[in-house]
Amino acid sequence: MKDKLPNFLIVGATKSGTTSLYYYLKQHPEIYMPDSKEPRFFSFYGIPKHIFLKNVFPNLENTFIRDWESYLLLFQNSVNFKAIGEASTSYLFHHERVIENLNKFFPGWKKLKIIIMLRNPVDACFSHYSMYRMRGGEPLVFEKALEAEKERISKKYITLAHSIRFFFYHHVKAYLDNFDQVKIYLFDDLKKGTPDLVKDIYEFLGVDPSFTTDVSTKYNVSGIPEK
Repeated sequence: MKDKLPNFLIVGATKSGTTSLYYYLKQHPEIYMPDSKEPRFFSFYGIPKHIFLKNVFPNLENTFIRDWESYLLLFQNSVNFKAIGEASTSYLFHHERVIENLNKFFPGWKKLKIIIMLRNPVDACFSHYSMYRMRGGEPLVFEKALEAEKERISKKYITLAHSIRFFFYHHVKAYLDNFDQVKIYLFDDLKKGTPDLVKDIYEFLGVDPSFTTDVSTKYNVSGIPEK
């Protein structure tokens, strides 16, 4: 049997409501999304292990999928679904690497439907910082973490560079330039008018837009760290 592959990707941005969107779309009977919310395969495939470990620090190595066979297994139960997708927020920031890897593995990759969620960059930056601060992976207060960002980037510790990933222009342009179908949504609209936004995505994905989705829960909320 031919391997099943996604026909859409939620590519980010980080801290912009993608986790909530993943759970909302997963409810739809015509949409398949794997239990692993963020495979992040196309972001990190093919780079040396020591660079990979720096890029994802302080996250655990085993939370990332780095081989094609394991990635395909995520979709082995997707046979009878109209829309098949995954949500990896690293795909927006690492767009160059993602597009290069899609070209290697994915026939007709330009026809993938792309969903992008964007948020006010200042709010998103602080939320990203807060998430790692509260998890214990960020040792510095916010101002010091921003001061350390240039050095962190030079040493390849990309995950703890909190602001650079929210300079959206080139990231979004890469997807608009390389894919036939791209939809961009805003975090504020997800919060204020979630049912209408989800319905619009259902129409974009070609599934029944009349399905009623439970949007009462907000997922992956960072909170505010203590000093």
